[in-house]
Amino acid sequence: YVDFQAFAIANERHAIAGVAEQAATVTHFGGSRLHRQGKYLYQGIPGLSPGKRDVPRRWALYAKLLEKAGVDLRGQVAFDVGCNAGLILYEALAAGARWGVGWDRPPVADAARALLGSFGVTRITITGGELGADTDFLSAVPAHLAGSPGVLFFLAVSEHIGFPPTLAELPWTHMLYEGHADQDIQTAK
Repeated sequence: YVDFQAFAIANERHAIAGVAEQAATVTHFGGSRLHRQGKYLYQGIPGLSPGKRDVPRRWALYAKLLEKAGVDLRGQVAFDVGCNAGLILYEALAAGARWGVGWDRPPVADAARALLGSFGVTRITITGGELGADTDFLSAVPAHLAGSPGVLFFLAVSEHIGFPPTLAELPWTHMLYEGHADQDIQTAK
């Protein structure tokens, strides 16, 4: 199989950098840093665009935690609430996940779809909307994945949206939860 689109882009790295630069305007959270002025990607792209979060480093830790818990992503759906640029979904797909489903605010979801599309990722569904107690997460799952088991990535969003009861409707069997620096284990539980 030869994808004709590969011949239409003269400089793939430059094209992705352009998409990343646009995505940075909506995925950026927090203030500028002395060493990083202006807006930048929240989830950085190694060797291309720095970010506040080092996704490969975080993913290496998540992969160890999943392995330790006996969780294999191969063939599973990766659900990511507050997916930002979608790079955790990208890593989950690279680790063998069957499909990635993510949610974030509308402009962030649009940026994630564009960024992952620039990487050639096609097995994703990213839905934009305000996240909260009444969010209908299940309606965003494509029909061909109905009832498919998955792993829920709930990473550093609890302080922003709580823990919506509607997440229980998704067919996840394991959750990887990341709290905030000032949150203790008892509060997280």
